[in-house]
Amino acid sequence: MTFDTVITGGRVFDGTGAPAVLRDVGIRDGRVVAVSPTPLDTDGVDRVIDAKGKWVMPGIIDIHTHYDVEVLANPVASRRFPASTW
Repeated sequence: MTFDTVITGGRVFDGTGAPAVLRDVGIRDGRVVAVSPTPLDTDGVDRVIDAKGKWVMPGIIDIHTHYDVEVLANPVASRRFPASTW
């Protein structure tokens, strides 16, 4: 399978609330067509983005928060906060 863009080694959040996982993401014609736990073939790919140490998530997720320090202290954002602490 060929891709226009491959994002490699990013921490992928899928928007379901499941824990993030390290994955490669293959994109063709502006759409995600592969999410793989093993490295995707980048031969002939126009653009390869190294996402190691970065978050990869769908554009529909609004990550605007005021927990900037919390994200630095807990990069996988595994703790949940009750609404009463907002």
